Amino acid sequence: MKRKLLLLSAIVPLLLTSCEKEDSYFKQFSVSNITSDTGRVRVVDSIYGTVSPFDTQILLQLYSSPSNAITFSQDFDFLIKKYHALFDRYYSYTIDGEKINNVKTINDSYGTNEAIKVDDILFETLKEAIEFTKETNGLFNIASGKLATLWANQITQAKSSDSYSQESYAAGRLIYHDPADDVIQKATTCTPSADIIDEVLVLDSKNKTVTFKSFGGCDGKDNKAELTFGAVGKGRAVDLFIDNYSDYSILINAGQSSVKTNKFKKGQEPWSLEIANPKFNEKMSILFDSYLVGSYFKVNSAEVYFRKGGNFNFSTSGYYNNYYQSYQTGKIRSHIVNPQTGYSETTFDAVSVFTDNSTYGDMYSTALTNTKSIDEAQELLAKLNKKFKQNAVAFYIVKEGEKEIYYVPDSLKDVLQVKDKKKYNLNYDIVSEIRVIGE
Repeated sequence: MKRKLLLLSAIVPLLLTSCEKEDSYFKQFSVSNITSDTGRVRVVDSIYGTVSPFDTQILLQLYSSPSNAITFSQDFDFLIKKYHALFDRYYSYTIDGEKINNVKTINDSYGTNEAIKVDDILFETLKEAIEFTKETNGLFNIASGKLATLWANQITQAKSSDSYSQESYAAGRLIYHDPADDVIQKATTCTPSADIIDEVLVLDSKNKTVTFKSFGGCDGKDNKAELTFGAVGKGRAVDLFIDNYSDYSILINAGQSSVKTNKFKKGQEPWSLEIANPKFNEKMSILFDSYLVGSYFKVNSAEVYFRKGGNFNFSTSGYYNNYYQSYQTGKIRSHIVNPQTGYSETTFDAVSVFTDNSTYGDMYSTALTNTKSIDEAQELLAKLNKKFKQNAVAFYIVKEGEKEIYYVPDSLKDVLQVKDKKKYNLNYDIVSEIRVIGE
């Protein structure tokens, strides 16, 4: 089932502050929906007739005057739609009237041994994602689409069900039942391990083709493996767009969980961003109204912020946007699934990563979320930085009693700050606390 877009207020893990003085030039652009009958990019087989690019709202803030604002806006809209069409696993598309091969095309070819010729960008992105799958030993897995679909559908059902509404309100979080064990096992079995990913996904660099071969119990008939670009496609799209406009001061807010900038905001003025309180967003799952959450549960929407300038990407993975609490076990089940086990990990409420590269940002945060301790996460982070020549740094939000503890490396201890209650007019007791890892 195609995941539906929730109200934006219900999925905000990151908020942009507006306390800075107004710039001499400022424009904000958003990406419109893809339709079946208008535009250069068109969806072919959506029963809804429209598709939201990357299933979220993507906003661009521009602080430099372009030679032609209309052309700039059109380029932004087209390129984000184009990359969504390439990376989408649900629907088929045409671009400028030509049918394209995309992730759905590759998935549909599973087990046929057909070599699918793809666009250079899709090919290179898949190649990098396979390497990342291997390096993380599958904690990030580009071929975990079967598991992603299973849990996305279960969470959608949880959000549309009132079967356990009394329990949900009492607990202050959404409660629902798990899929049957054999269903989870079947989806896990159809997720190739990092050890065999090269044998299942065969890439021909000369001809730019992908062959998605069957393996194990996934015979290609009733059982099929699936690629999912949910943790890589959006970041790659943002990188590719900003690369085309490197002379401008730009901030792209891609679904609130990923923010990319390429320069200081104005001159040497840094960007100021707030990080939403996980306890607040968790409550959104049962109220779906940001105006009610605070007063009903007495929790602040955001308590931690940072100021940072220059070129950076900030990616966050957290359970609280799409989750429920298992009625059977009491454990959190979210859209971020450990492909090794078929279930969500519950060590962290959220993991945030600063990188220079948006493509790697979401993959990093996903893999780190699937670890079982801060030590394991930091060890994996160092390994990935060495392999992919990155300088990523991460911090981890952990629920401890009623507190949300932000565990930060020494390099970020002066970057992240807890808001001053009087200065920011916070209504309720502050639950956030910052601690340096190892101290």
